[in-house]
Amino acid sequence: MDGQESTKSIIGGVPRDYFEGPFLDDQTVPVPARYARELAHKLTDAVGLHSLSYVAQKAGVPVQTLAAILEGSCWPDLVTVAKLEYGLGKRLWPDIVKD
Repeated sequence: MDGQESTKSIIGGVPRDYFEGPFLDDQTVPVPARYARELAHKLTDAVGLHSLSYVAQKAGVPVQTLAAILEGSCWPDLVTVAKLEYGLGKRLWPDIVKD
């Protein structure tokens, strides 16, 4: 960018800070937070009936990280997403989010 970024492109806090009410609901938030929400939704579906401990061990990530992604209290990094996708055998990265 040319140094004139709009305030819409500045992201701070954690994903759930951009949602009123439960983390997985509101649609009126910046794109990065919507990606985090969609990833958490896909992760919830992929976890299914398994325990978080089982999924964390299978994917090789700390259970605290897994819980933080699901509750929207962290920004998931690429390494963690890759480990989770590989461990679960499911695509978690969201498709392109549209307005």
